[in-house]
Amino acid sequence: VAFLYLILAIKYDKIKYYIFAGIWFGIILYTYAVSYVSIPLLLIGTCLYLVYLKKFRITRFIALGIPLGILAFPLIIVQLVNRRIISAFSFLCFDFVPFPDARSGEISFSNISNSLFFWACPFTHDNLTYNAFTEFGTVYRIMIPLILLGFVLCTVSFIKSLRSKEFNPYSLIMFFFLISYCFYF
Repeated sequence: VAFLYLILAIKYDKIKYYIFAGIWFGIILYTYAVSYVSIPLLLIGTCLYLVYLKKFRITRFIALGIPLGILAFPLIIVQLVNRRIISAFSFLCFDFVPFPDARSGEISFSNISNSLFFWACPFTHDNLTYNAFTEFGTVYRIMIPLILLGFVLCTVSFIKSLRSKEFNPYSLIMFFFLISYCFYF
């Protein structure tokens, strides 16, 4: 949903879509810790892409950033408490205490080299039995060439978009795929 609103926001240049995109990206932050890295990278890549296309408007991205920032603020506080940068505290009815086992430390740029080395794992299986059975994989085998074909088509669309300086939503899909793939492990 966040992706849809971001595409609508860029395509129609409506501030309400930027606000909705910010809300939905903020909600996504609560679903999986890898989004702490992937969403900012996606938004930075989108900003750079729009700057190149000369379609970037700072006021629009501020409209996206305000709800995103409001929703991200408690998560940032939790991470600061977990990393012992600030001490535990209570505010109103909320307690900010360190988790006994915080897995967000597993997210780092050092995982990119692992992801590139194990390039086939997202399509086949990994060493975690609860992710997929070795004999079946994580996706149906017929999907692998279709995923690769989709990536090639998105890349071609991105290159055409850069040459024509016209926005193409497939460029954002390519950004997100690359970012997600790099932080797979």
